[in-house]
Amino acid sequence: FVRLRTRGNIRSGPPGVLNPIYADTGSLAADEQDILAFETFAQYGRWSLQGEYAGTWVQDAVQSGVDRGTPFFHGGYVELLYFLTGDCRTYDKQLATPGRIVPLENAFIVESAEGCCTGHGAWQLGVRYSTIDLNDNGINGGILNSGTLGLNWFMNPNTIVQFNYDLTHRSDVSATPAGFINGFGARVAFNF
Repeated sequence: FVRLRTRGNIRSGPPGVLNPIYADTGSLAADEQDILAFETFAQYGRWSLQGEYAGTWVQDAVQSGVDRGTPFFHGGYVELLYFLTGDCRTYDKQLATPGRIVPLENAFIVESAEGCCTGHGAWQLGVRYSTIDLNDNGINGGILNSGTLGLNWFMNPNTIVQFNYDLTHRSDVSATPAGFINGFGARVAFNF
């Protein structure tokens, strides 16, 4: 069986009331699934650009007893990030992936004989566009187009605070009409 589904861009984790599924093909009986994917990453000083695209063919798909042939589903994203504080991302050539953000200065507040000393951490702005199309051959999983604005605060190499606003347009899905979904999220993550 094959099932393709996606949640919104604000939350991660399992689906639930606070983390609903926006698009869903439902279960498809299939003989085979083929996936083709591309990704890219570029960096210039404080700027970084990253994108991914993936498409999948589901061979001999059957949904609720109806032959759906070989539907094609696809999606991707592109994001542009900029550090306000002069920091930059590193790139791990061995793993072929962007590395951990290590701020030029950690965030801190310390009282000293001269008064209060502070460090600001690394501040980053981001914009992202993402899309997914789960409609083909009579399967109405939905089409999503999303724009996200974000602000990231890297307090140190292990702590990040994130604020994101996301606006998603969803096509008609089953008995649900097309419309916009607004989301705002804040997250604190510890990575060791």
